[in-house]
Amino acid sequence: MILTGNVIVLPKIKNNLIDDLQILNIDRVSFEDDGESYKIRYGSMIFYPDEFLHFILIPDDDYPYKGQGYTLTIKETVLNLLQANATKTGFLKSKWKPSMIMSINADVEELQDPEKRNKILGSYTKTTEVGEPWIIPAGEIDIKTIQPLTL
Repeated sequence: MILTGNVIVLPKIKNNLIDDLQILNIDRVSFEDDGESYKIRYGSMIFYPDEFLHFILIPDDDYPYKGQGYTLTIKETVLNLLQANATKTGFLKSKWKPSMIMSINADVEELQDPEKRNKILGSYTKTTEVGEPWIIPAGEIDIKTIQPLTL
């Protein structure tokens, strides 16, 4: 009911008493507008409103006999949670915590060569432990941290 907004129940009558309540599979139910009222089709059977119990969650504005449920809201919330989780996972698995950009005094050719770039980077990063500050000559490196707005 939370997802579809509708639950259809067929009461089974025996000796003028309710003997059983059968909940219909809502995926097999279709609603048919009858002008002033409506009926439901369940497979090849048709039922009129006096033959079933219909529980509605969040009635539709145009068809008040149909429930809307929370499908769209739940779907949007789940997508937002998945994106937030992917962002958090990507951030936490990053080599740099937090991510950073380093600006150093070096020739462009020197920085384009991966081996030379790794040698420059390693001269500052390989000797320190995680969380330990770097000790660098003043004016040689400018470091900017990149922080996500929220995790």
